[in-house]
Amino acid sequence: MAASQSSVPALASRQQELAAQHSALEYQLQQLHQKRFLSAEEELEAVRLKKLKLHLKDAMRGLQSSGTA
Repeated sequence: MAASQSSVPALASRQQELAAQHSALEYQLQQLHQKRFLSAEEELEAVRLKKLKLHLKDAMRGLQSSGTA
């Protein structure tokens, strides 16, 4: 049981790291969406950023579920 208690701070730290990355991606997306028109490359970048955000969100949910199990 001591091992699981010692991993709680590590999980919280990883959760914060993922949340910070998620926020950074959101900011980048907002910067793209402020443009009136996006080039083809910018549209692809927006799709890539959205996929990365979803991946991070899934990872955060996985950490939450493993932390409560």
